[in-house]
Amino acid sequence: MKLFLFSIILLPFITISIKAENKAINDSIKSTISKIENKYQIKIYYDTKLPDSIFDIKRKYSLAPDSDYVKLYDYIKLFNKEFNKYPVQFIHKVNLKYIAIVKEVTNTNGNIRTAVPDRENEVLYLQYPQINYYPDYYKHTIHHEFYHMIEEEINGSSFYKDPLWALFNDTSFHYGSGGNSMYDKKINAYEMSHPIKGFINLYSASSIEEDKAEIFAILFVDTERKKIEEFAKTDNSLEKKINYMKNFLYGISKEMQEFLFEER
Repeated sequence: MKLFLFSIILLPFITISIKAENKAINDSIKSTISKIENKYQIKIYYDTKLPDSIFDIKRKYSLAPDSDYVKLYDYIKLFNKEFNKYPVQFIHKVNLKYIAIVKEVTNTNGNIRTAVPDRENEVLYLQYPQINYYPDYYKHTIHHEFYHMIEEEINGSSFYKDPLWALFNDTSFHYGSGGNSMYDKKINAYEMSHPIKGFINLYSASSIEEDKAEIFAILFVDTERKKIEEFAKTDNSLEKKINYMKNFLYGISKEMQEFLFEER
């Protein structure tokens, strides 16, 4: 009886404490999001639905429930660090307008993905992790999927078959059937294993657009960048791809120079 009465007395204080903690998390999320939005002049959706004018009805997504806000905030902190690697002028040049950080998102085929670029509406959808996760994977995914939007903006199509890039491969090499063809394979296509000359993983060998997006992404994830730069010391094809990508980005925005060419 005493324990029951003690629990009844404590309950209001526990409830107040939880509410205070939730408010602190909400305030931190709003503050972080606001700083990114103001710096880059973009709109980030995480607690409200996207307006119909920029929503592709072929996609489905769900927002974070209140019970997920700790997970959401952990991801937003990771995203904030990664996105701030881009100079402001670079984001303006590639015309990114909107980001949606969601619990779940599908591509136009109805398949759930960790991130989805809506190139037509300039929306980058990012899914925060639901369970314990490998941070470098989520970092990599942010940059990889964003690159598809960059390619669309600069070269007119995210599926641009870059003739210069193709020259870096051995003449006997032929790309596969695209990134979507890799999802059902019983292999780890994303492991940075340098399986073929000129390629960092099997996923990059699936198409030119995935190859370029993978090289772009590893430039922004330090652990991956260091590993791939070691591979490139004995792989001139890979070295050419890395240098090509750096110069491509520098051509978009000179402000990228310090980040791309500095020693890290």
